Formats: sequence, C-alpha cells, structure tokens
Amino acid sequence: MTSLLDLAQILQKLIRTFMEDMFIDTSSVMLLNPVKAEYQVYLAEGERKREVGGVILRRDEPLIQVIEREKKELTKYDVLEDPKYQTVCEDCSRNFETLHASLMVPLFSKIK
Repeated sequence: MTSLLDLAQILQKLIRTFMEDMFIDTSSVMLLNPVKAEYQVYLAEGERKREVGGVILRRDEPLIQVIEREKKELTKYDVLEDPKYQTVCEDCSRNFETLHASLMVPLFSKIK
C-alpha cells in the first residue's frame, strides 16, 4: 500500500482487503471533516453500499467519542456486553445499525 499515493486508491485497496480477508459483505471508510466536526462515509462497497454511502456521524455521537478516545477497534458486541459502555450502549448500537456495521477500526495518519 505504501506505493499508492492517491487516497481513493489506498482506501479502495484497504476495503477490498478487509472484505476478502475477513469475509465482510459491506465495508466503508469514514473521513473526518474537522471544520464540520463530523465523519462522513467517503467510500462504501458491498451489498449495502447504497444504504451506507453518505452516512454522517457527528463527533459528539457516543460511538465516535468512544472510538476517538480509545483509539482501537470496537465491535457492536463490545458495546452490548461490556459494562463500561452501559451508559452509551443504545446510542452506539443505533450508530452501528445505521452503518450496517459490526466492527469499527480507527485509522490514523500523520501528514508531514
């Protein structure tokens, strides 16, 4: 992937890899718009591509806050079963359903 310079190509390769290696039927990438303080689906592929494309989650959504704070993958089952998410369980579950997702993996990049 390091030989790819175009963001769209990098994300497309990433999505294809996830879908093929993890047997995922729908995958998407959300990018942060810092001006609007929201994440928007930038690229979606798979069976539910049309339903997921264009989804926007604000940075104040509990699911986004958990992902930004913990900086690690999170499953909808973590949210449902781990007592530490009890206060945000319903909101997070609703976000997972909106995205037709069962796993969120944050990706970070430092631009130099």
